Amino acid sequence: MKKIYSIIILAMILLSSCSYKFIPLRGTYPKSSIVIDKSFNDVWNNVIDFVSENGYSFTYLDKENGLIVFKSSLIYSFTFEDNDGKPINPDAYFVLPIFTSEQGYDKRVISSINIICNWNIRVRALNDKTKVSINFYDSDITYLKTSYPNIRFASTGKFEKEAFEKIK
Repeated sequence: MKKIYSIIILAMILLSSCSYKFIPLRGTYPKSSIVIDKSFNDVWNNVIDFVSENGYSFTYLDKENGLIVFKSSLIYSFTFEDNDGKPINPDAYFVLPIFTSEQGYDKRVISSINIICNWNIRVRALNDKTKVSINFYDSDITYLKTSYPNIRFASTGKFEKEAFEKIK
């Protein structure tokens, strides 16, 4: 019986030493929208082309309400914040909270993260122009094969800027 308790206590110690904490983001990150001098139909077709040509899978298409949803998996397209709350690498698509354990910063984090998220693109007619908004939601970070679906992270705006350039 004593041996079983020893095994349970040892397992608890090992598991607690492997648990990770996340330092929340401090920076503020803008929402991404643009107004384009084209008709709704032209912009809608450009958005469809952008999603298709980049190999993303459509999850939902609703032209009447101007909504397109697609899923993407972006591996290694992330950065962390510096001491001032700004992205260290502005060319990354996402800013993640820093992963720490009781032993401190875990260097394996860089090669062990996968980000899966749903993007939605909203296309809306504004008289003779069209407004396009892009954001992500229902995101999931996987770190060392463990999923963390409720960790807040942000877009740097790079993905959105690239999309806007191709949609214009």
